[in-house]
Amino acid sequence: MRKHFRLLGLLTSLVLAACGGGGGGSSGAAPTSFALSDPVFEQVGGSRTFNLTGSRSDGQNLTAVWSLARRADTTFDGQPARQLDQLISITFVGTGQTDAVSVTTYTDAAGNFLGAVNNDTLVEAFPDGPQTTLPVTAVIGDFGSIGDVGYTDGSSTTSNWRLDAHPGSSTRADLITFISFISPTVLNFDSQLTRIIDSSGNTIGGNLSYFFENGLTVDLST
Repeated sequence: MRKHFRLLGLLTSLVLAACGGGGGGSSGAAPTSFALSDPVFEQVGGSRTFNLTGSRSDGQNLTAVWSLARRADTTFDGQPARQLDQLISITFVGTGQTDAVSVTTYTDAAGNFLGAVNNDTLVEAFPDGPQTTLPVTAVIGDFGSIGDVGYTDGSSTTSNWRLDAHPGSSTRADLITFISFISPTVLNFDSQLTRIIDSSGNTIGGNLSYFFENGLTVDLST
């Protein structure tokens, strides 16, 4: 499972690095508008840390610490780039075993994904075809495609998003990203990554759920 968590860290970084600027479909379901980009990461030095708890379907309990920080602007593949660093550390409560992964993601000023690197495994990710940034704002029921990503180990992902109402609240929404992961070397899986946001786009909390092809599921939430 250790190798799987290293891949999960790379995927979650891609999702949280997404910024506003693109477009998407709409069901026209609600008038309340939510900003989709977290304003904390619009400024160099902005950071967030989340504590999560959860479990696997085989009965193992988990805890995790997930930290993200916007670093100084740099260049990537010869282009000006914004840099987001992420560290996620997952602990198996029963054994005390901890697995950590560090990931760096690069986007341009408009939020277009340029690439990412898992700093532990050195697996890199690059756009595989057209990419669509999240729109600046959305209403409940809006949805869209993010695009495909290819990895240097031969893996690939396809990602889509949807904005749902947050249960019991009219001032918060659930920004859900659905990712399908296909790999020639490790288990394939689908994932559902949820950012709980306020109307300004601030991330209040979240949930990470993974569904592996062998039936194993993993769920972590703030």
